[in-house]
Amino acid sequence: MLGLCLISSWYFFVAPRFSFQLNVSGAAALLVFALFGMAIVAIAHELNITVERLLAERKHSDDLARKSMRAEEKLAELNQELLHRIRNIFTLAISIASQTSRYAANPAEMADALAQRFRSLAVAQELLVANELAGADLKASRSGDAETIST
Repeated sequence: MLGLCLISSWYFFVAPRFSFQLNVSGAAALLVFALFGMAIVAIAHELNITVERLLAERKHSDDLARKSMRAEEKLAELNQELLHRIRNIFTLAISIASQTSRYAANPAEMADALAQRFRSLAVAQELLVANELAGADLKASRSGDAETIST
């Protein structure tokens, strides 16, 4: 494209006009025109590269922002699930205390029975977490887990 501009400038603007004759001043003018044209093309090329790099960085930044938003949404979901599970555990603890109090002969027996049942509840929760909440075999895990919790 620059070559076409150079040829048309030579023909239309360099004396003598409308011919391809060339004198020293015309040659100097065409040389300056060509140098400035190459500088403009080089600058345009660098600007194009810079714009492409900035667009790529913007896309990367947008991707990071989307990932961050998804992570925040996931964290909010996990917090809601945790709150739900904590409420369920407290409801279960109240139910255990209520059932235990019905059959305990005295406060000491009730305290021992509650402690044993809460330890079992803690073991069950640990097993669920260890199995990534996919369930757990309580029969296979009865040996030794209560001692782990109580210490």
